[in-house]
Amino acid sequence: MDAILEIFLAVVEFSKTGKGIFTLLALALLIKIGPGLWLLIVSGMLEGASMVDKDIVTNNFLLSTSRVPSDKPGPAEDRYRGLVSGQDWDTIHSRLLADDAARAADATGRRYTRIGINAAMGEIDAAIGPGGPDSETRALEAIQEFEARLGQAPNNLAAAVLTAQAHMEIGWIYRGNGTMDTVSAKGLDAMQYHFDQAMEILRPFKVAQRGSPMLAAANFRLAVGQCGEEMLFHSARSIWLSVDPSDPEMMAQVAFHLLPRWYGSHGELVKAAANIATVTQVELGEQAYAMMLLSVAIEEPDIARKVDVQRLMRGVTEMIEASDNNQQVINHAAAGLFYMMLNCVGSNRKILRAGLRGLLETKMKAVMTDLWPDPIGEIRASLASLFCQELEAGATITINEEGFTLLMPEAAGSGP
Repeated sequence: MDAILEIFLAVVEFSKTGKGIFTLLALALLIKIGPGLWLLIVSGMLEGASMVDKDIVTNNFLLSTSRVPSDKPGPAEDRYRGLVSGQDWDTIHSRLLADDAARAADATGRRYTRIGINAAMGEIDAAIGPGGPDSETRALEAIQEFEARLGQAPNNLAAAVLTAQAHMEIGWIYRGNGTMDTVSAKGLDAMQYHFDQAMEILRPFKVAQRGSPMLAAANFRLAVGQCGEEMLFHSARSIWLSVDPSDPEMMAQVAFHLLPRWYGSHGELVKAAANIATVTQVELGEQAYAMMLLSVAIEEPDIARKVDVQRLMRGVTEMIEASDNNQQVINHAAAGLFYMMLNCVGSNRKILRAGLRGLLETKMKAVMTDLWPDPIGEIRASLASLFCQELEAGATITINEEGFTLLMPEAAGSGP
């Protein structure tokens, strides 16, 4: 209802521009393309914004591109992959426990324990990878190996978490990624069996006694797999927050599961982001507010209508500074801000537009294309629109490893 009212008011506002025939065209466009894209186009027209000519973008907006360097793993990935490859599980267990106690993380805030667990789950992926009729047997054999290691060290938290996670991995594979109406009864039963096994494995280990973020995260993943268990979800997220409130994965996971399709609403998500930002204020400032909302911004950009955009921009600034201007963090923030901006009107849109432009002018050195959902041609054209006035006046704008440069025609053509 709020979105419909906003659209109606925008139509009324647009009609005041005196472009009567265009009001009819705007309404026709609404019917044709739907409210989301319609709001982008019409709100841009109301504010005098426009897309830059395609040839100008091609010739005058020079944007470097790159990808997230997954082929260049960091030291934690290298270490854990090497240990898994060498089947050195005693060292893996001790390393996970040490990283858990230290809350060790990379430049993006990702916990080393998550990196280690992902590396260990490669054993499940390797078992299933070839496919074929024997894939289920191979996967179950891989789980049995995890269980055997846990049997040799039943009080080892790391061995328990890895074994429980292996069961959860298999459980999700049985369920599949489709909506509930696409999941077979057999798939649900198999998933429930493996999640029950994971629950029994983790039951003897109490987060309150150990203060373990790794265990809290495992219990959260267990909770969200229990479809419809809303109280279990809220309990698990509260425990994870109390144990490791600055974990970006925790914030992203909580944000995702507070979306309307799970256990919340846009309003509840924004409120939770504000609450977590308050809890982590001393350590993180407003970063938690930005982290949580940016984590869902591309998938649910219309959440921007309920966001305190000034608080969001403070959080973005602090988040980028804390990462030492990490380009992955900058691109993640820029992409989220861009799609939120498209779903705002008025002063909020202007604040997000100015903030996004500021990131391009002062922080970004390349667009990491795998962090943006659209093709690079569309990204380039959209970002160029932030500099519409300068580009149409003949400026050449470059964003590359050296940073941002803007040359006007006389400067671009002048010699020594």
